[in-house]
Amino acid sequence: MTVAGLWMLPTSAAILVAGPVAGMIGARRGSRGPLAIGMLMMAIGCAGIALWHSEPWQPAVAFILCGVGIGASFAVMPKLILDAVDPTETGVATGMNTVVRTVGGVIGAQVGAVLLAASHPAGLPVPTESGFAYAFWVGAAAALVGAGAAMLVAPVRRHRRRHGRVVLASGEGGAQ
Repeated sequence: MTVAGLWMLPTSAAILVAGPVAGMIGARRGSRGPLAIGMLMMAIGCAGIALWHSEPWQPAVAFILCGVGIGASFAVMPKLILDAVDPTETGVATGMNTVVRTVGGVIGAQVGAVLLAASHPAGLPVPTESGFAYAFWVGAAAALVGAGAAMLVAPVRRHRRRHGRVVLASGEGGAQ
């Protein structure tokens, strides 16, 4: 377990690097692109694990791609939400993001557990290799759906106060 954890350690570093970079890109060009790219990186990483896992470095590299995807996606999602809702609704909107993200993670983990359990041969203590590969293929498909959904996000609506009223300014990227 320790060795597997060490092989996955670069994933955390990738998350730490990708988050601020995606945030800077999102501030300049809009957050929709970094979200879609992050989800695409997740899909590539999951597919990479499903395809190439005969040497320990192969899933390690794929997990780094997953880390970039996680870092980018989690960094820009709050900004997309804040730009899409009225300033008085930001607490509710960001709270719902947290709830939905948590529930989605739980459902994803349970889907993976079901897929692994279904591939568990009688009399053996571990699931089959194909069960793990199938679970990562399902994760890759889910991330591709997320990338597609990210591209459907409406253009940014910025809320500004002028003379006590909320004024909307549309656009992707810098202030309008």
